[in-house]
Amino acid sequence: MIGGDSKRLFRALLRFNSTYLVIGGISAGILGEPRFTADVDILLFIELTDLPVFLSGMRKAGAVLAIREQVELARKYGALRFRMGQTWVDCLIGDSVFDFEAVSRRRLVSWQGVKIPIPTPEDLILMKLVVGRGKDWSDAMAIAGRCGKKLDAAYMKRHAIRFIPHKGPKSVAYRLALLLRRLRKGN
Repeated sequence: MIGGDSKRLFRALLRFNSTYLVIGGISAGILGEPRFTADVDILLFIELTDLPVFLSGMRKAGAVLAIREQVELARKYGALRFRMGQTWVDCLIGDSVFDFEAVSRRRLVSWQGVKIPIPTPEDLILMKLVVGRGKDWSDAMAIAGRCGKKLDAAYMKRHAIRFIPHKGPKSVAYRLALLLRRLRKGN
């Protein structure tokens, strides 16, 4: 369960003037239906050359991590993972046109007494459809159900075709069309 450790994380990110989005279960719970999450998922915008200084700062704030190992993971996979107290933190390095647009559209919300940046409902739905696991589909449906006609479907359709594969049942565009169809039918 996350709580005090995640507050410490968000305060450290604020202290280091980090640009990031909270993208996992926390955001899904805020924008859709609250659900259990055991970790914090972040889309982090940082130059890889700045990563050692950032990670050193996180370690000073209480993160448990091996700096060299995490820098190597970020370079190789565009992701890193560390623990803040008992809470695991999964970071994806934001590097796509979509990632930068999503962070430019972010909203600040209060969560457990701390201000955190989250994506718009449209951007989080697209992120969830890209990953495509069962819980991601449930999150996307819950967000769409809560937002309803306020969603900018045209924006989502424009971006959905940017993701590979572009066609077929595994494509984001296909999944989005299915989600919007179900939303219209009220399922």
